[in-house]
Amino acid sequence: ATQRAEALELYRGEATGVLAPVEGRSQVVSHDLMDTIQWIVPSLARIYLGGEEVGKFEPVGPEDEDAAALETEVCNWMIREKNDVFSHVISTLTDALLLRSGYIMAYWSNNQDVRAETYTGLSDEEAAMLAQDAEVKVVEHSEYPDPMAAMMPPQPGPDGMPLPPPMLHDVKVERQYTDEYVGIESIPPDEVLVSRRHRWTSLERADFVQWRRRVTIGQLR
Repeated sequence: ATQRAEALELYRGEATGVLAPVEGRSQVVSHDLMDTIQWIVPSLARIYLGGEEVGKFEPVGPEDEDAAALETEVCNWMIREKNDVFSHVISTLTDALLLRSGYIMAYWSNNQDVRAETYTGLSDEEAAMLAQDAEVKVVEHSEYPDPMAAMMPPQPGPDGMPLPPPMLHDVKVERQYTDEYVGIESIPPDEVLVSRRHRWTSLERADFVQWRRRVTIGQLR
């Protein structure tokens, strides 16, 4: 933590801590560290983002070729189209160069949104189908006789009595939209805890990895 704090001070050129001014010496602060990192990051980002695919699934056997191609297409689409992959890669590379560790985490994102929709002039069947939709909640409803039916002679029912005029419906609903996909996020190295016994760059075989983040009650809900 102390080393990371000093690195951030050097990166920002803050005249505190290791850069605290000394009486009788120049007060000029150089931004060599920031300039060097900003110069290196684009070249490294090109390794991950320069091609058509961020990653590729390799088939184990001939029978897996179609599945591997489909998985590659789906995962690359989620990473590029559903996430701001450019910003996350740049942020993680900067963390790695400056703070010695950089992390991108993947998680299942479940975003829900509620939108109001208004329908006018629905028939009885259309209004019934709309109300039966599991993603729809009816908040306002009004009905009135079909003005076109009033211009036509009444239709007799099975018992010979005239049928009531057909009704039209104006309905206002709240529809819930769900957008689910694999999300990625560049996270601060301070939020990741790794076993002290781990000695390799990849965390694949680490016996302990934790993503620890303080969140609000609203985020938990």
